[in-house]
Amino acid sequence: MKTIYSNLQRNLSDIPAFVQVVETKSMSLAAIQLGVSKSTISKSITRLEETLKLRLLERNSRNIWVTAEGQTLYRHACQILQLVNETDSAITGLQSEPTGRVRVAMPMAFCRELLAPNLSTFQKAYPKYSSTL
Repeated sequence: MKTIYSNLQRNLSDIPAFVQVVETKSMSLAAIQLGVSKSTISKSITRLEETLKLRLLERNSRNIWVTAEGQTLYRHACQILQLVNETDSAITGLQSEPTGRVRVAMPMAFCRELLAPNLSTFQKAYPKYSSTL
């Protein structure tokens, strides 16, 4: 199956720069907060505006204003970034929390003396593990 990407999908990496500029009302502050150059921020905004064929920001040497089109993109961009953050957290949680199945085969005497007293502690520490004795 061939995937066709919209113009905006090709420029998703520019979305955080746009959001940061809108929130800080400054390309310089956005650059500092994102750890990139002011030129990188400016190029990201220009790429988005050219891709969408819309003016997203009005700017002069002292101020930045968000256009109506920019406000629409901003609202949706915030939702996109929130979903990306939630997805990242969910995936990271899967990687950091051990899961699986533990099977233990041993004589009953050992099970009562060694395993049983510690099994509940293990199950509380690793709730995604299942155990079979």
